[in-house]
Amino acid sequence: MSAHDTDPVSDQRRILESIEMPEPAQSVIACPSCGFEGQMTVWTALSDALTPGAVERLIEGTLFDYTCPTCGEQVFSAYPCLYNDREHKAMVRLTYADQIAEAADAIDGVDDGEFKRLGDALGYRIRLTHQPDTLREKAVIFRDGLDDRVMEYLKAGLVAAYAEDGSLSGDEVAYYWGLDDRDDMIVAFFDEGRSTDQAHISREAYDEAEEALEAGGYLEEEPYVVDADWAADILDELTVF
Repeated sequence: MSAHDTDPVSDQRRILESIEMPEPAQSVIACPSCGFEGQMTVWTALSDALTPGAVERLIEGTLFDYTCPTCGEQVFSAYPCLYNDREHKAMVRLTYADQIAEAADAIDGVDDGEFKRLGDALGYRIRLTHQPDTLREKAVIFRDGLDDRVMEYLKAGLVAAYAEDGSLSGDEVAYYWGLDDRDDMIVAFFDEGRSTDQAHISREAYDEAEEALEAGGYLEEEPYVVDADWAADILDELTVF
């Protein structure tokens, strides 16, 4: 093997070793109800291979929950963290809304671009989001072996179609929720945090959407931010509904 050849196994190890996987830290959190200062477990990095318990809490939607030991007040306290799905080669970083561009530049600059190059060569998907619910959703999407770009496109189409026929108000937010017992994809709709409806997408519909996006060249690049705005840019050009 020459110096210019790459070993996929060692390359993947280099990527994983370049990601900090610390032990959980304890952070002081003040209860907004009684003022008691307690300790909250904080995971700045999660991995399906190394921290399965924390990943399970992420997917359940409880990772950022804290219960005051004094008065029982329930507190939601999100913080920046990195989720790494080794099995499906996907990473999702949760950061602040005004730091998305900075986070993208930081990824591009790791090891003078070597991290990004190796990630691309190995098929790693790297995403950025400032929304905890989106971090959870993408963890579920990748866990189920799906492409988040296809899912965002399908969700945008569903919201538009349901709003047009009056089934939804148009203000709902759609999230991928998992697979049902027929292996169809569940999309849940929420309005101001309240669940309003669900839709099921067949594997056939998913495959058709994937083929349409691929034929249109939309799957050639891996943008850091894949969300409803990304899907809206292509929704008018393609339709599989």
